[in-house]
Amino acid sequence: MNNEKKLRKALRPVIIAQMAKHPNELQEGIFDSIMDHIAGVLQKSNDKRYDRGLTALAKSSPEGKKVVDNFKKFSDQLEADMAEIEQMKKRGEL
Repeated sequence: MNNEKKLRKALRPVIIAQMAKHPNELQEGIFDSIMDHIAGVLQKSNDKRYDRGLTALAKSSPEGKKVVDNFKKFSDQLEADMAEIEQMKKRGEL
């Protein structure tokens, strides 16, 4: 996320200048909403690149496919476990 911090630092003065020029047209928190949008776009891009890398590894060899399959199973189980932990926190069990 270091890139996100750099992007925020670079865009903040530009957005603030536009807000000063057009105070009646812009709403409060526009900087944060713009940055959240940009961060979301960057995250989607990273996710797609990650998926393409796993797909390429799986297609490279039978061993690669096995490793990717095992990794995906482990990752899915980890996500399910984390969701269960969050539910337990909400119920006050943790």
